[in-house]
Amino acid sequence: MQILTGAWPSDNYGWYQGQFFDQVEKVYAQKGIASLKEVRAAFPPGSERFALGNPVTLRRLDKISPGFTAWAHSLEVRLCQIKHLTGR
Repeated sequence: MQILTGAWPSDNYGWYQGQFFDQVEKVYAQKGIASLKEVRAAFPPGSERFALGNPVTLRRLDKISPGFTAWAHSLEVRLCQIKHLTGR
């Protein structure tokens, strides 16, 4: 997923990974191991999964658990707030 490119500087990588992990935990709590099987089916080994870009990746994740696109947009808002508070 390319969420960290463009407006996402690399110094926010750890923050983003924590946010992503929190989202994955929520999905796993709702769907259990089935969610992991769905992710593997949506992003099979050997596919072009690393070249999909955000819109396609988020659409695939939305099919597994609706709300990933909204979650990603909320990260943009939170990142802007962090930048405003820290002056970065």
